[in-house]
Amino acid sequence: MRRPDPPNSRASKRVPPHLRPRPREQWPPENRALPEEYAAWLINGGVSPISVRSFHVPCIHLVLGFLDKPWWACDPERDSVVALEHYRARGLCPQSLQDRRSHLHLLDRFFRQRRGEPDPAPTRPLNLPVYFQGLPEWLTTRILAYGCIRERAWKPSALHQRWIEYLGDATRFWRWLFTHPPIATLSELRRANIVEFLEERLRTGHAASTVNGELLALLEFLRYLQDEGLDVPAEVFRIHPFPQPQPLPRYLTDDEVARLQEAHEAALREARTSNARRNALLDRACFYLLWHGGLRPGELGDLLLEDLDLPGKRLRIRLGKGAKDRTVYLTTAAVEVLRDYLAVRGDGPSRHVFLYRHRPLAKDLIRDRFKAKGDALGIHAYPYRLRHTCATQLLNAGARLETIQYLLGHEYLRTTQVYARVHDATVAGDYYRAMAEVEERVALEVATSAESFSLWPRLLALAEQVQVNSDPVGQQRRIAELRQVIVMAAERAGAAVLRSWANGRQARSSDVFGSDPRQWPMPAAVQSSLKAIKGPKKLVQKLIGKEIAVPPARPYV
Repeated sequence: MRRPDPPNSRASKRVPPHLRPRPREQWPPENRALPEEYAAWLINGGVSPISVRSFHVPCIHLVLGFLDKPWWACDPERDSVVALEHYRARGLCPQSLQDRRSHLHLLDRFFRQRRGEPDPAPTRPLNLPVYFQGLPEWLTTRILAYGCIRERAWKPSALHQRWIEYLGDATRFWRWLFTHPPIATLSELRRANIVEFLEERLRTGHAASTVNGELLALLEFLRYLQDEGLDVPAEVFRIHPFPQPQPLPRYLTDDEVARLQEAHEAALREARTSNARRNALLDRACFYLLWHGGLRPGELGDLLLEDLDLPGKRLRIRLGKGAKDRTVYLTTAAVEVLRDYLAVRGDGPSRHVFLYRHRPLAKDLIRDRFKAKGDALGIHAYPYRLRHTCATQLLNAGARLETIQYLLGHEYLRTTQVYARVHDATVAGDYYRAMAEVEERVALEVATSAESFSLWPRLLALAEQVQVNSDPVGQQRRIAELRQVIVMAAERAGAAVLRSWANGRQARSSDVFGSDPRQWPMPAAVQSSLKAIKGPKKLVQKLIGKEIAVPPARPYV
């Protein structure tokens, strides 16, 4: 492992004596084995071995070199300051100093985990002056108060991000309004002000769905102000959302899902190191939960070990969207890949199921890793698309909409009904049955036109022989032949001709011989023969000499 710069190096000569760490032999005995443990901890968490040797091991050597006490008594703030002073004395550039700060922060997390302490919650203050610049105090105080009410439905893991999104959305209209001729009181607000703002948002390229969401959020805030006793003009509530497209959910085809599944299995087979194998198992477990369970990316990252019930093949989503809990059922394949991942999960600072570099897996990292896997295959893949795929495949397999609504955690059934627009078995069945009948009718017209020329000479000759033949035996034989030809024509003409005969409508020559009268000048002998082919079903059966199945009557088209 790399050690700090030797005392006679150029960098060390620039460092004052009081900022030079002691050699390892002078450390307290409790600290001497710590660099190797720290290196193993980093590598198991996914840090590159080259980065461990080049940056992180020298960092812990530096910090421990300043300690004259056991590592568990380390004061991160004071000892980090001494280490940073050492780096500054070596003349590192600002970017290198920022990198060293991140290394020290990672070392502090290692010490906390070794002591059994949880990671402190991030405390990043909100830059309120950026959002409230130019706004009156009566408005900013109520924006913050309304945000505190909204905060009750936000997930604890996403509070900071949700506050940033809320402040941006809640102040966008008011910052625009007060750059125009400002209003002194809320009663001066007019409907035209809001409409002008919305139209400007559309002109700058924002989607109608985005602008409608901003409008609904603004109207909710105005109703809150009205409930607080402020005078809000009634005309501002008479603004209707803009028409917007209703796109169908974008899901993956069965072939694309199979390719993604095989890519995850291939990554696991090709893993050559323990770190690569762990990452492959993590990616595969996330893939199956997104696909088979329909989880949201944030729900996947917030999943805890106590939420899993692998023997029961289910898991519990706590504080999902809208602060609602729900149960998600798992397939046998999803349970198996979860067990494979948990076997290599290791210890972490929290009870989260999915850890990456000793931290809970962030939803942005889930999206990026999954997108990279899809890009390598030429598939536009992201976590929500797998969620849509889960719902669509369940609907195709016959699952009820109410079941899919519960599994996905939708509050309203109309949200789930959008998947019925992707696949509606009733509409599909009606379409295919109707099109089959249309294709049969078109094929019938083509077939009867092509065959009319071969049937016509035989009917004409048989009709003339029946009229001129005075021999009763020969006449009966000709009648039998004429009947056979008529049966052949009827069978080729299809069910439409038989229905017309059975309903009492006189058979048309076009039903058997084609639709163009110029191609079949009909002599009186054949007309008299065809006139007998009419009447009810029994007469048709008597003439043909066999039982026929006549479909239900329909208007002739």
